[in-house]
Amino acid sequence: DSGAKVGIMFRETNATGAKNSIVYLSPSGSAFFQNKTSTNGGVTSSSASSRVAPEWIRLVRSGNTFTAFVSADGVAWNQLGGAVTHTLAGSSMAVGLAVAPRTGGQTASAIFDQVTFLGPRDEWRRAAFGTEFPVGSAADLADPDGDGVPNLLEYALSGDPLVPDGHRLPAGSLLSAPASAIQLTFTRHRADLTYVVEAASDLAPASWVALATNPGVVGQPVTVTDPAPGPRRFLRLRVTASSTATE
Repeated sequence: DSGAKVGIMFRETNATGAKNSIVYLSPSGSAFFQNKTSTNGGVTSSSASSRVAPEWIRLVRSGNTFTAFVSADGVAWNQLGGAVTHTLAGSSMAVGLAVAPRTGGQTASAIFDQVTFLGPRDEWRRAAFGTEFPVGSAADLADPDGDGVPNLLEYALSGDPLVPDGHRLPAGSLLSAPASAIQLTFTRHRADLTYVVEAASDLAPASWVALATNPGVVGQPVTVTDPAPGPRRFLRLRVTASSTATE
């Protein structure tokens, strides 16, 4: 079946006719980036010929935008067509490996090898350190540039983990009204992290109380004001990703 498909697919839902993006290979030696941007709608596709198995394929999601790549060796990647943006009802999608025949009554099979699903933080690590694994200098709490900002916080604040840039840290300020109130301003750059602004009257670990969790809008500056001003108050930003936290 020269028209059979084997590839990687994102789908808005598992329902028939759902919006989707797929990058796939065919036995005929072509690679395709196919998209359905409306429910039960038609598809658009880009293709590249003369692809010889075994072949590497990659499908990248950034927000609602999808980009496909192909590679003969897994090192040098070529983009397949242009990026495609979907209008989605939510942020969750189904993703998986897809195999399908094109001829009725036939079956298709494929062997997938070295399959990796990377999140935004994995891609960031790979771009910065050449690996998606949080080990050594790429570990979440490592600080390879020595600026006092660990990698997880560098990622949270859109910093460069290899160049000292502490100027990106949250900025504190003092208000005259209400009297002696303090506030913290920062940009919540990442949707895959939890940002918590905490306050305390001393620095004991048990004294910190959450004031706001994921305040504001991703990608925009946000300011959180302490509602309980006093003679001595502290604010901090705590960032959490699964089991790793830093502040």
